[in-house]
Amino acid sequence: MKYKKRLPIFILCLLLFFFISTSLSLIILSSEVGYIADKNENRIWLVQDEGSVGMVEQESPGEIGGVYYETKWIPSFIKNKIKIGQKVEVYSTGEIQASNPGSGKAIFIVILDE
Repeated sequence: MKYKKRLPIFILCLLLFFFISTSLSLIILSSEVGYIADKNENRIWLVQDEGSVGMVEQESPGEIGGVYYETKWIPSFIKNKIKIGQKVEVYSTGEIQASNPGSGKAIFIVILDE
């Protein structure tokens, strides 16, 4: 009988823990807004300038810059919606390798421009 009184408190504590842990994980993640310059099954290339998207065929990646993001953690239904030239926000672990273009791991992607 006394367990029935504690159950709502237990559920409330679990929900509170879930909310706090989710909020903290979003604070810890870093994000970057940019345009998809290129993509394949396992990665995307994000550039800051929308004009750089059309230069992918003519210029080398080092001249354009941007960041390659590994997308193995992104669900395929989201990857299938991503198109070259789209404006997106990429959340990552924050660890970007100091290469040109840089590289990192995408945790999730928000499509800003469909």
